[in-house]
Amino acid sequence: MGVTSAESELVLTAWQHAATHGLGVERVGAKITVSQRETRLPVFGRGSLLCWRFETPVLLKHKQPGARARQLSAGEVDLAALLHALHRRLELTHRLYGVPALPLAPLSTWLAQAEQLECQTFLEDVHFSRHSNRQGRNMPLSGVIGRVFVHGSLSEDLLQALVLGQWLHIGGKTSFGLGGYSIQFVDAPGARLCIED
Repeated sequence: MGVTSAESELVLTAWQHAATHGLGVERVGAKITVSQRETRLPVFGRGSLLCWRFETPVLLKHKQPGARARQLSAGEVDLAALLHALHRRLELTHRLYGVPALPLAPLSTWLAQAEQLECQTFLEDVHFSRHSNRQGRNMPLSGVIGRVFVHGSLSEDLLQALVLGQWLHIGGKTSFGLGGYSIQFVDAPGARLCIED
């Protein structure tokens, strides 16, 4: 169990207190209801050509030793950068919340596997803003959006991590909904084509 799981009663009480006093600028009251239900991750056919579709912009940064982190543009995003972001996110959620339940394989294992895979990126840079009530102004955001096609045999642990990442998102600003994606093997039996909407 992660840190938050151990303190779930305290977290629930805090949310109930906040909801009672009202949420948002207008302090709208709410009631928190606890429900236990098992959520299953989607099951899909397996193939060798994976479409990794970013449905919300993903914000990826790269940090050189001794320098500040800088945001990656669409032309700089590769499979290694995406796997770094996925690994970082799942390590954090494992440590804090116990999700995934078991520790991840080392990042070096994923990166070694990535070298054996073919990858094509069809990404574009996007720039937008969100309104900050606290600062009283629009805050600029940016990221990349599009599709990444990965061809080759994925290990079971990497595939499970990719599936879980669909729920947890990757990259920066995930609390604002950034980094949301879906995956699908486009050559699996019964698969829909992964084409532009």
